[in-house]
Formats: sequence, C-alpha cells, structure tokens
Amino acid sequence: MNPRLTLLTVLLLGGRLAAAIPFTECEVDGVRPPFVAKTVLLEPNTPQPGGTASFTIVGENELPAVSGEFITDVFNVFHFMGQTTMVPLQKESRDLCEHTECPVKQGEIEIKYERRMPIVTPPGEYMVKVVAKDESGKPLMCVQVNFHVTRKHMPVS
Repeated sequence: MNPRLTLLTVLLLGGRLAAAIPFTECEVDGVRPPFVAKTVLLEPNTPQPGGTASFTIVGENELPAVSGEFITDVFNVFHFMGQTTMVPLQKESRDLCEHTECPVKQGEIEIKYERRMPIVTPPGEYMVKVVAKDESGKPLMCVQVNFHVTRKHMPVS
C-alpha cells in the first residue's frame, strides 16, 4: 500500500470528509484482472440521499490500454437470518477515458467514479462492482466496494 495513503486514511477534501474504505478484488468471467488496487477512497465517507458519492481507486496497472469500457453494477445489500441478499439496482457502461487518463499506462493509476444518489435512496448498505476492460474487451480491473448511505439530517424546528 502507498505509504502516503496509508498514513492518510482520512482526508479533508473540499470541506467534505473522505475515507479509505474496505474493498475486495474480483474476477471477470473467471479471470483475475492484472490491476492491483491499493486504496479506495469514498467522499463523503457516508453518502446521503440526494448527494454524490465519489470513489477514487488507486492501484498498480500491469496492462496498458489505449481506451476501453468502464462498467458499474450497483446493488442494495440486505442481511437477514445469516443470509446476504444483493438486489441489483443499476448497471451502467461508459468510456473508460471518462474515469482515468488515457492511454492507460503501466504503473500507478487513479480511477474516479461519481454516483449521484437519488433523493429517494433508502438508508442502508450498498455495493458497487467496478470493472474496467481494454479496447479489445480484456479485463483490466475488478473491484467491489461496500458502503453505507445514511439518512439526511433535517433541522428540527
């Protein structure tokens, strides 16, 4: 892990709190992509309905790419009686170059993803699976991030 990011697990960015959050690397079609994630930051660390969740994924990329596809799957996560259920909410595919510098180089890179939370988003646990593929469809990265949405605090009159 990058020592600078290890020491700064909580950062103040633009007046909002960002935090390093747990993540897991995953496979795409049975293949573990060559990208090795070091840190995932979430700003703010507890998104609220109507707000924006900004994810920054930092890691080591082994496979350069000219361009590619950036795919996100968002799930609502429920735990009940020892069982976990993930309800798919939205799948989106965009140009990889909207989320990182292209061409994608070898070495340390940063990938950014912003997600606007609808005002009707219920508080609870969510998971986003982030997949990046190169221009030929070969997987570059797969990271799963769990996070919580909290209720907006309304002023009491």
